Amino acid sequence: GTASSSTFLRGDNAWAAAGGGKLLQVVGNDASTHTTINTTTKTSTGLLQSITPSKAGSKMLFLCAGHYSQNLGTGSHGPQVIVSIYKQIGSGTDTEIHQVTYDYIGEVADVYYSHHFAATYFDNTATLNTTDAIKYTIYAKMLNADHSMRFNPQGRTSLIVMEYDA
Repeated sequence: GTASSSTFLRGDNAWAAAGGGKLLQVVGNDASTHTTINTTTKTSTGLLQSITPSKAGSKMLFLCAGHYSQNLGTGSHGPQVIVSIYKQIGSGTDTEIHQVTYDYIGEVADVYYSHHFAATYFDNTATLNTTDAIKYTIYAKMLNADHSMRFNPQGRTSLIVMEYDA
Protein backbone atom coordinates (compact mmCIF):
# COMPACT_ATOMS: atom_id res chain seq x y z
CA GLY A 1 0.00 0.00 0.00
CA THR A 2 0.96 3.62 -0.13
CA ALA A 3 1.47 5.88 2.84
CA SER A 4 -0.74 8.88 3.28
CA SER A 5 -0.48 11.92 5.49
CA SER A 6 -3.17 13.89 7.24
CA THR A 7 -3.68 16.74 9.65
CA PHE A 8 -5.70 16.36 12.83
CA LEU A 9 -7.43 19.34 14.43
CA ARG A 10 -8.50 19.43 18.08
CA GLY A 11 -9.53 22.68 19.70
CA ASP A 12 -7.07 25.41 18.83
CA ASN A 13 -4.16 23.01 18.32
CA ALA A 14 -3.29 21.62 14.91
CA TRP A 15 -1.33 18.36 14.87
CA ALA A 16 0.37 17.65 11.56
CA ALA A 17 1.37 14.20 10.35
CA ALA A 18 5.05 13.22 10.13
CA GLY A 19 6.99 15.38 7.72
CA GLY A 20 5.09 18.56 8.63
CA GLY A 21 8.11 20.14 10.35
CA LYS A 22 11.43 19.32 11.94
CA LEU A 23 12.72 19.13 15.48
CA LEU A 24 15.16 21.98 16.18
CA GLN A 25 16.10 21.37 19.82
CA VAL A 26 15.14 19.52 22.99
CA VAL A 27 15.78 20.79 26.53
CA GLY A 28 14.83 19.12 29.76
CA ASN A 29 15.60 18.46 33.36
CA ASP A 30 14.82 16.16 36.24
CA ALA A 31 13.49 18.32 39.08
CA SER A 32 13.42 17.17 42.69
CA THR A 33 11.91 20.31 44.24
CA HIS A 34 9.66 19.42 47.21
CA THR A 35 6.88 22.01 47.55
CA THR A 36 3.87 21.96 49.88
CA ILE A 37 0.77 23.85 48.73
CA ASN A 38 -2.19 24.51 51.02
CA THR A 39 -3.69 27.64 49.49
CA THR A 40 -6.61 28.42 47.19
CA THR A 41 -4.37 30.75 45.17
CA LYS A 42 -2.47 29.25 42.23
CA THR A 43 1.14 28.94 43.39
CA SER A 44 4.32 27.90 41.60
CA THR A 45 5.36 24.34 42.43
CA GLY A 46 8.97 25.19 41.59
CA LEU A 47 8.76 22.79 38.62
CA LEU A 48 9.83 24.65 35.47
CA GLN A 49 11.73 24.41 32.20
CA SER A 50 13.06 27.25 30.03
CA ILE A 51 14.02 27.27 26.37
CA THR A 52 15.46 29.97 24.11
CA PRO A 53 14.07 29.53 20.60
CA SER A 54 16.63 28.91 17.87
CA LYS A 55 14.27 30.17 15.15
CA ALA A 56 11.64 32.91 15.16
CA GLY A 57 8.10 31.57 14.87
CA SER A 58 8.91 28.09 16.19
CA LYS A 59 6.31 25.95 17.90
CA MET A 60 6.98 24.31 21.28
CA LEU A 61 5.80 21.06 22.81
CA PHE A 62 5.94 21.03 26.63
CA LEU A 63 5.88 17.64 28.40
CA CYS A 64 5.88 17.07 32.15
CA ALA A 65 5.42 13.90 34.19
CA GLY A 66 5.63 13.87 37.95
CA HIS A 67 4.34 12.90 41.36
CA TYR A 68 2.40 14.60 44.12
CA SER A 69 0.53 13.54 47.24
CA GLN A 70 -2.42 15.18 48.94
CA ASN A 71 -4.32 14.85 52.18
CA LEU A 72 -7.73 15.70 53.55
CA GLY A 73 -6.48 17.86 56.42
CA THR A 74 -9.39 18.99 58.57
CA GLY A 75 -11.86 19.13 55.69
CA SER A 76 -15.06 17.15 55.32
CA HIS A 77 -14.41 15.85 51.80
CA GLY A 78 -11.49 14.88 49.60
CA PRO A 79 -9.09 17.53 48.31
CA GLN A 80 -9.84 19.06 44.95
CA VAL A 81 -6.71 20.11 43.06
CA ILE A 82 -6.10 22.25 40.01
CA VAL A 83 -2.73 21.88 38.26
CA SER A 84 -1.92 24.34 35.47
CA ILE A 85 0.83 25.20 33.00
CA TYR A 86 1.99 28.83 32.98
CA LYS A 87 4.13 30.52 30.31
CA GLN A 88 6.45 33.50 30.60
CA ILE A 89 8.35 35.08 27.69
CA GLY A 90 11.48 36.97 28.78
CA SER A 91 10.63 39.23 31.70
CA GLY A 92 6.94 39.35 30.71
CA THR A 93 3.94 38.25 32.72
CA ASP A 94 3.68 34.64 33.90
CA THR A 95 0.32 33.64 32.36
CA GLU A 96 -1.80 30.49 32.64
CA ILE A 97 -2.06 28.73 29.27
CA HIS A 98 -3.54 25.35 30.17
CA GLN A 99 -5.25 23.61 33.08
CA VAL A 100 -4.21 19.98 33.22
CA THR A 101 -5.70 18.30 36.29
CA TYR A 102 -8.79 18.55 38.44
CA ASP A 103 -8.74 15.80 41.04
CA TYR A 104 -10.82 14.32 43.88
CA ILE A 105 -9.78 11.69 46.43
CA GLY A 106 -11.38 9.74 49.27
CA GLU A 107 -12.36 10.99 52.70
CA VAL A 108 -9.69 9.82 55.14
CA ALA A 109 -8.10 12.52 57.32
CA ASP A 110 -4.33 12.67 57.88
CA VAL A 111 -3.56 10.19 55.09
CA TYR A 112 -1.55 11.33 52.06
CA TYR A 113 -2.72 9.84 48.77
CA SER A 114 -0.10 9.45 46.07
CA HIS A 115 -0.81 10.60 42.51
CA HIS A 116 1.09 10.81 39.27
CA PHE A 117 0.34 13.56 36.83
CA ALA A 118 1.17 14.44 33.24
CA ALA A 119 0.97 17.88 31.70
CA THR A 120 1.30 18.30 27.94
CA TYR A 121 0.84 21.47 25.92
CA PHE A 122 1.46 22.21 22.24
CA ASP A 123 2.31 25.92 22.00
CA ASN A 124 1.75 26.93 18.38
CA THR A 125 2.27 30.62 19.15
CA ALA A 126 5.41 30.33 21.25
CA THR A 127 7.29 33.54 20.28
CA LEU A 128 8.28 35.66 17.31
CA ASN A 129 11.94 36.16 18.35
CA THR A 130 15.06 34.27 19.40
CA THR A 131 16.20 36.66 22.13
CA ASP A 132 13.65 35.96 24.88
CA ALA A 133 13.66 32.67 26.77
CA ILE A 134 10.29 30.99 27.21
CA LYS A 135 9.67 29.54 30.66
CA TYR A 136 6.96 26.93 31.28
CA THR A 137 6.06 26.44 34.97
CA ILE A 138 3.68 24.08 36.78
CA TYR A 139 1.33 25.90 39.19
CA ALA A 140 -1.22 24.35 41.54
CA LYS A 141 -3.87 25.26 44.07
CA MET A 142 -6.27 23.58 46.46
CA LEU A 143 -9.97 24.36 46.17
CA ASN A 144 -10.24 24.13 49.97
CA ALA A 145 -7.61 25.88 52.10
CA ASP A 146 -7.72 23.29 54.91
CA HIS A 147 -6.30 20.63 52.57
CA SER A 148 -2.72 20.32 51.34
CA MET A 149 -0.60 18.76 48.60
CA ARG A 150 3.10 17.98 48.31
CA PHE A 151 4.85 17.96 44.94
CA ASN A 152 7.76 15.52 44.62
CA PRO A 153 7.39 14.18 48.18
CA GLN A 154 9.78 11.31 47.44
CA GLY A 155 10.31 11.45 43.71
CA ARG A 156 11.30 13.38 40.68
CA THR A 157 9.50 15.20 37.90
CA SER A 158 10.68 15.24 34.30
CA LEU A 159 10.16 18.39 32.26
CA ILE A 160 10.93 18.54 28.53
CA VAL A 161 10.41 21.24 25.89
CA MET A 162 10.85 20.46 22.19
CA GLU A 163 11.16 23.21 19.57
CA TYR A 164 9.71 22.53 16.13
CA ASP A 165 10.15 24.41 12.89
CA ALA A 166 6.75 25.58 11.68
